[in-house]
Amino acid sequence: MSEEKRIVSAVIAGVGGYGGMITGDVLDHLNDYRVRVAGVVDPFYVASPQKERLDALGIPHYDTLEAFYAADQAELAILCTPIQYHEAHAACAMAHGSDVLIEKPAAATPAQAKRMMETAGRCGKTVNVGFQLSYMSAILRLKEDILSGRFGAPKDCWSLVLWPRNSAYYARSWAGRFTLNGQYVLDSIAMNACAHHLHILYFLLGSRMDSAAMPEREKVLLMRVNDIETFDTAMMEIEAGGATLHYLVSHAVPDTTAPILKLHFEKADILIQGEGTEEDAVTAVLPDGSRIHYGDLTKEYFRKVPYTLDVVRGLAAPVCTIETAMAQLLSVSAATFEAPVLDLRANLGKNSAAPRVYVKNDVRVADGLSELMKRAYDEEKMPWTLTDIYGAPQEIALAGYLSPDERPL
Repeated sequence: MSEEKRIVSAVIAGVGGYGGMITGDVLDHLNDYRVRVAGVVDPFYVASPQKERLDALGIPHYDTLEAFYAADQAELAILCTPIQYHEAHAACAMAHGSDVLIEKPAAATPAQAKRMMETAGRCGKTVNVGFQLSYMSAILRLKEDILSGRFGAPKDCWSLVLWPRNSAYYARSWAGRFTLNGQYVLDSIAMNACAHHLHILYFLLGSRMDSAAMPEREKVLLMRVNDIETFDTAMMEIEAGGATLHYLVSHAVPDTTAPILKLHFEKADILIQGEGTEEDAVTAVLPDGSRIHYGDLTKEYFRKVPYTLDVVRGLAAPVCTIETAMAQLLSVSAATFEAPVLDLRANLGKNSAAPRVYVKNDVRVADGLSELMKRAYDEEKMPWTLTDIYGAPQEIALAGYLSPDERPL
């Protein structure tokens, strides 16, 4: 590099949990990223796993973003706060002159996200949404080839993630909540932990590097076995970008199946493995059997941070804005608002017509669900075509859909 990048000042809001991981990565790469942490914000700062490091560096901490901006300024605000605060925190940061990197999802509802876009336009700032796959070199190289027409038109896409989650995961105050203190949260497996593996399908089918295909209609089957207000299992079939997307995710399973995705195009099959090696993490398989290897995913888990710092410097173009993230938000929020949830909590330890629920390693498990979802992925058939034990899906039209908070009174 002929000229060293200028240092960018940043404030980090939310330094516990996942925010603690982001903070740790930033502290590990202060020199590499060319970033100065002006302050951190968290009302529970004393519990942060990064407290000792932050204190040792003399980085000041604040209970609120407003308190930080009353004392200092930052070019970038990295917001790792709960979903219900995304709109307010992003608006506060932009009003004080900061560009934003906000954790997924962009907001709880499309109405909130639209207001955030209006605020960004008014303030002349960018809001970059932290769907980390969208920032990884392998994914961006793959999307360039898709956009070039190298693989032809998309046809059928599948995404499967089975990630057990225990009681500690759901002990967080906003975990699995529909609302909290009168605010929409809509936290669920599809809005949070496995949101990436729906968003990436939309992202790869977008017509530009910074766009995503928008959903037109969907069939949805939702379930819960944990004591939550939303759902821990989702089966979704979605029409978008001229293709049919299939999304199968659950926390109510005994063992982990790391994210696996396959995208069928006219001239290639794209395979993405969340824990694949550098050789096979992202691969295009051509009709003659030859393969194009795009590289590793695990080595660039936090690339969204240095990438966004380059956006702030004017050295990179945004790739995952609120507009880009709107597809995932629209489809999942509509499902959360409109689709009934099959509640299996009463089946804990009982045999009945519906699946029995049992506990393994502090995880509530729906008996037979993992096997069904793996079979559905392998055979490329939605689970409700293989069994009627969970009932029929809810159909939702998404063209012109308005969430309850944006419907006329």
